This record gives sequence, structure tokens and C-alpha cells, in this order.
Amino acid sequence: MKISIIIVSDKVSQGLIEDTLGVEMITLFKQQFNDLDIEKVVIGSNAQALLNVFEHHTFSDYIITIGCTGLTAKDIAPQVTQNFCDKDLPGISEILRFEAYKENPIAMLSRNYAGIKGNTIIINVPASHKGVKLATRILLPILKPTKQLLNGHKI
Repeated sequence: MKISIIIVSDKVSQGLIEDTLGVEMITLFKQQFNDLDIEKVVIGSNAQALLNVFEHHTFSDYIITIGCTGLTAKDIAPQVTQNFCDKDLPGISEILRFEAYKENPIAMLSRNYAGIKGNTIIINVPASHKGVKLATRILLPILKPTKQLLNGHKI
């Protein structure tokens, strides 16, 4: 399975801070699956840059963005993802927000999105350690079955 993890952060892309969230997600995925091919890309909060990354990673089974799901003008991941995708997968976003809300009511303000482009599933995750851990825990059991269903297989 091929997963592209896209860090959407001006500070990380400018070298002002190190990426710890992508590293954490990769580590958690690899603890569960030994057959993953994971690529990480870091970009700034720029809609065209994110769109370009999406277009160059549609060979991946999954594209997971980390960051830019909040309320500011720089938080562009949900709009870009939704405009790029052919179909919505609202259940993923709903359960991510619902589970996060249990620990922090502010989580209801997250605008994360999940959808499908061709045979690629794209999911936005908030840029926090709790958010990455929660999203990874929720996504791990559905990665393979979701891809099987998308490819027309019964599970």
C-alpha cells in the first residue's frame, strides 16, 4: 500500500521548526503494517502547491495531509481537497471530529475533509500530536478494507 503524507505548514516548509507530526504518523503506521510504502512531502500553506502535490501523488492509495484545517485564511487544506476530489467520504471526517470532540470541544471547529480522486483516498488531519495519534488510531483498521471496497472487492 502506498501512502503519501503531506505536511502543510509554512513554518516547517521554511525550516523554522522540524516536522514531528509526519514522523509520528509514519512511525505509527509502520508499527502496524510492514508492507507500506510511505512518502512524505512538506509544503507551505499555498493552494496551488497543495494542488500540485495532489496531482503528482494520485498514484498513492492514500494521501493524508497534516495541517491547515483550522479557521484562518491560511487554512486551505479542506477547500483544496474538496475541490480536487470526485467524491466525498464524510464519515471519516465526522468520526475524526466526533472522537476529538470527546477530549476537546474546540475540535468541532476543525474543517478536515476526506474524499476520493480516482482510486486515491485523500484525508485531512489537524496539525497536533493528539490529532495525529487519534487520526492514525481511527484510520489504521480501515486502510485495507476501504481500499478493497474502492477497488470493487467485497470484504
